[in-house]
Amino acid sequence: PRTTSFSMMTAAGERTFCRAKDLLSTGERATAREVVNVLGRWQSHAQWNEIGAAKQLDRVDPTDGFLAYRRSRVRADPDRTPMRRAACRKLGQAQRFLLKENVGSLPFKSANLAASVGATPAELNREPISELACDIVFDALCTSQSSIVEKRLADANRARYEASDGKFAADTFASDLAAGRRTIAISMAIFPGSLNALFLYLFFRLDALSALFDYQELTMGALRQGWAEDGLAVLPLPLAVAALLAFAPSSKIGKPLGGGKPPN
Repeated sequence: PRTTSFSMMTAAGERTFCRAKDLLSTGERATAREVVNVLGRWQSHAQWNEIGAAKQLDRVDPTDGFLAYRRSRVRADPDRTPMRRAACRKLGQAQRFLLKENVGSLPFKSANLAASVGATPAELNREPISELACDIVFDALCTSQSSIVEKRLADANRARYEASDGKFAADTFASDLAAGRRTIAISMAIFPGSLNALFLYLFFRLDALSALFDYQELTMGALRQGWAEDGLAVLPLPLAVAALLAFAPSSKIGKPLGGGKPPN
C-alpha cells in the first residue's frame, strides 16, 4: 500500500498544466508542484481578494473619488481601477490580478497538499510563486480565461481541488481546465472574427504554410515524373481537353465536324 501511495503521489507531482486559452495545449506549462504552491496558500477567496491593492482601491470614494480618478487620466489596466473593483464587490466577484499579486504573501500550510507533489510546506514556502501557475489556477476556478470569477464559485472549486485525504485532486483540476477550453472554443465559434483569428493562429502554429509548399512540391514532382513517363495520359481528361484546346490552331476552333461553315 505504501508503494502504491508513493507512486500515485509521484504521478500527481509529475503532471503539468497549461492555460485554458491554449486550445491545443502546446504552449507553456506549469508543473503540479507550481499549481499546488498556489492552491495550498488559501482556502477562501477573501484571503487574497481583500488585501494589498484591494484595500487601496476600496479607499477611493465612489462618488468624488471616481470622478477625480477619471479626470486624472491615469493610464491603468481596466481591471485595476476603483470603478471595476467597486463593480466586482457589488456583484460578488473576485479578480484575477489580486490572486496573482497577493497569493505569494500568504504562507503555505497544507502538509497533505505538499506531500502529494513530493514536497513539504517549508520547501514550498521557500519557492517563488509562478505567475503562469496563478493564471492556470484562475482559469480552472472560472472555467474560462476571464479576469473575474464569482466568489462562491472560486471557493467551491478550490475545495474540489483537494481530495478527501487532503491530496491534490489533479484530475478534477484538469477537468475544469478542459471545461474552460470548451467555453473558449464555443465563444470563438459564436463570433466569426474570433474563429478566423483561431484559424490563423493554428495555421502558423502548425506550420501549415510549409506543409502547403511540401504538398505543392510533391504534387509537381509527381506530375513531372508522370509527364516524362506517360506524357499527356498523366493529366485528368478535363485538363487534357483544355491542353488540346489551348494548343490547337485558332482557325480550327469552332469548325463543324463535317467541314462546313460554323453556325451563325
